[in-house]
Amino acid sequence: MTTTSRLPLPTRLAITAFVTKRLTVQKGQILNSDAEISTQIRELLDWDIRVNSSLVEVRTHEQVVHLSGTVSTATEKNHTIAMAYQTGACRVDARDLLVACRARGSKPRRGKRSPRTDEAIVNAVRVALYRNSLGSETLVQAHEGIVTLAGTVSSLRARQGAEHDARHVVGVYDVHNLLKIRPKRLVPDADSR
Repeated sequence: MTTTSRLPLPTRLAITAFVTKRLTVQKGQILNSDAEISTQIRELLDWDIRVNSSLVEVRTHEQVVHLSGTVSTATEKNHTIAMAYQTGACRVDARDLLVACRARGSKPRRGKRSPRTDEAIVNAVRVALYRNSLGSETLVQAHEGIVTLAGTVSSLRARQGAEHDARHVVGVYDVHNLLKIRPKRLVPDADSR
């Protein structure tokens, strides 16, 4: 069974408040409770293949996220911090999130390669694309862990970024990138040199 979904169009500036999938935004600020922020961070970590979520603890108090535990690289640490900010944290304290190569272990991503439903994969890819502002016009389909991206993007960098984001979702085994590049404004050949 193939699951298809389109991302919502970007929100207009005239809107002062809206709610989308447990994320409340009012006048440009994200308003989530501490429990919602912690839960969303844990869900994002569980769905991201780059992070060993079992080694990271998340606590939130007054919209300040405290991360502790162990990650295997500095990039993994920075990625975890970025996820926390995306959920509405006003500050992230990662002093207790240590970088140690031994965090990889022999089974670093236990459960991360387990099969997921196509619908769950499509939703996770949509979230990853939307989080990086790549998904407003992107069609996402999944069939047995193989994701197909279709639609248009404005640059080669956006096309490659969308594929990169889709590949790092749990349950994705392969990505077929059918995105077309259509720049927002045409640049004459003479100007591109």
